[in-house]
Amino acid sequence: CSTFWITNPNNYFIGNVAAGCVLSGFWFEEPKQDPVYLFKDNVAHNNMNAGINLYPHGYSPPSPAYFDNLTLYNNGKGMFMKRTKNIRIRNSFFAWNSVGLQYFKNNGYAIIQNTTFHATPP
Repeated sequence: CSTFWITNPNNYFIGNVAAGCVLSGFWFEEPKQDPVYLFKDNVAHNNMNAGINLYPHGYSPPSPAYFDNLTLYNNGKGMFMKRTKNIRIRNSFFAWNSVGLQYFKNNGYAIIQNTTFHATPP
């Protein structure tokens, strides 16, 4: 289960909270190249798998997809990206996740700007 299971990113996701899910707070399972219109000021916490999951099919929009002002805390993974490219994470806060950002097997690059990561407390 996911709090938000997103199969069409051609929408505006602004100011939502995804909490307490067995899998992911926000799960993007969309066509690989559709652009997200706006993903801003969203919070994901206490999700067992990931706050935001851009997998299993990956996410490779033709132009940059911006994830702005995220707050991701106390998740299994803050954000999980596999088979992605053209992702921009800006002005965000990741804290107390088992893994802050997991990024591998990608087709390009991601840019992370003005973002704070705090480790899991002992």
